[in-house]
Amino acid sequence: MKNKKGQPSKKRSKNNKALKKTPKKDTPLKSVDIRPSPGILGVLPHVNYKSWNALAEYVDNSIQSSRNHEEELQRIYKGNYRLEVSIEIDELSNQIEIADNAAGIAVEDFQDAFRTAKMPDDRDGLSEFGMGMKCASCWFGRKWQIKTKHLKDNVERTVDFDVQKIVENETSSLSYRETIVGDKKPYTILSLRDIRQIPKGPTIGKIKQHLGDIYRNFIREGSLVLKLNGKELSHHEPEILIASHHADPEGPKREWKADLNFTLNDGKPVMGYAALQKHGSRERSGFTLLRRGRVIQGSGEDGYRPSKIFQAQSSFRYLRIFGELHLDDFAVSYTKDGITWEGDDEEELQEKILEVLENEDLIDQAEKYRVRGVPDARRKVFDKSMNKAAGSIDETHVEQAIDAGNKIDNGDASSQEIPRKPYKTYTLDFLEIKWKVNVHFDEDADNKDWFRMFEKASSGSNKYKEIDIIIVLDHKVMGEYEAEGGKVVELLMKFAIAVSLTAYAARLSGDRNSFFFIKAFNAFASRYIANPDD
Repeated sequence: MKNKKGQPSKKRSKNNKALKKTPKKDTPLKSVDIRPSPGILGVLPHVNYKSWNALAEYVDNSIQSSRNHEEELQRIYKGNYRLEVSIEIDELSNQIEIADNAAGIAVEDFQDAFRTAKMPDDRDGLSEFGMGMKCASCWFGRKWQIKTKHLKDNVERTVDFDVQKIVENETSSLSYRETIVGDKKPYTILSLRDIRQIPKGPTIGKIKQHLGDIYRNFIREGSLVLKLNGKELSHHEPEILIASHHADPEGPKREWKADLNFTLNDGKPVMGYAALQKHGSRERSGFTLLRRGRVIQGSGEDGYRPSKIFQAQSSFRYLRIFGELHLDDFAVSYTKDGITWEGDDEEELQEKILEVLENEDLIDQAEKYRVRGVPDARRKVFDKSMNKAAGSIDETHVEQAIDAGNKIDNGDASSQEIPRKPYKTYTLDFLEIKWKVNVHFDEDADNKDWFRMFEKASSGSNKYKEIDIIIVLDHKVMGEYEAEGGKVVELLMKFAIAVSLTAYAARLSGDRNSFFFIKAFNAFASRYIANPDD
């Protein structure tokens, strides 16, 4: 309708009352620029990510958003605000959803948020490359959607990405929908669909461990609640050794920890600490490298272990030394999974760390300190493993190689009285013989043999053939594989018993050189089983 001057009439119909300044629900009204080139999106799936590094990109954005609007969020939540990020991995529907209660994405920031490789003006936080969300989303899924409500308005905005269509059609902009949602608190929900390779099984466990480690600082200070499939993630610090110096076992005890605070020649500061683990573990050894509060390297089993400091994997220092290094002024890779070393920085860093470790006696203590007695945590693992090993040892097929007719011949088998009370005693039926196997644990890591076997002196009864097996817990074979868990420890125990019984059975059958087999096997195990890289 027009007025007399030919201009649109200002009069509105009754049906037009809802059309004020706010748009209709779910109507594509505006567009967002995704240049410079849609072809870049087709390359991003080939980025060298691991699933936990890709998921960390979303958590980084959430943390940065909450930090940038901390005061406003605290006001909205009446002083009780805490960032919550929830990740749901749905294997059945082949989807991943990441939701947060951060500040949301403001409409004026849409152009920067969805343009690939558009770096933010402020690069001092966790979101510094302008690539994280887009890169991770294209790496995970062929389609993805973002729903976000900013804290300063009452509108939810939804953007849908179909990577294949964008690349094929060379799309440079995408429409987004606006929906009135009222005064809901701010949020962002990102849904990844048509996942190329959905994480499942053991990978889920690794994601939990890595993300809990990566955001340890934020979790332990209480500023972040991070959940995966409904379970809140946490970080478990290795227990620091509190003990006397190895050279003075009865002397005063100290916490074996040293501060690492120094500056490199080019002015970059380094802050952190180094310490010795109470229980040596390959899995948790090594340094964790942090930058701006977030772990860059050292989550899970990926500790920073330069050979100048840690030497070979079989060394005791490799199993004991751990710590944290804050490297805020160092550069990182664009996937944020490694420090980008410049000049001689890395070499100088290692030399300064080594100097502190030597001055504080941490190297010497790591190499020479020995735990006396079996710690409770390890005892439970060994106890469970020994029970399983004993329960299935008679299933071995070694009897196929031994003449059963000679198995009860005592011959001139060596004997040695073992004065200590055994840790466990098992009775076994093996090769039609009843065996009594006394298992002893030894903590003498200086002993070159992983395990030893001796015939028990006869007590006058012929009901059992009795032997003693001594397993050295601190031997480098055990140290190399203990971190792999109870199943591996069980296998090692079972193997030691099986070899001992087989060698002794061969001895009974007339092989006078069978004990040489155990000696030769120990030599081989110390060289190659304890050093898998050889």
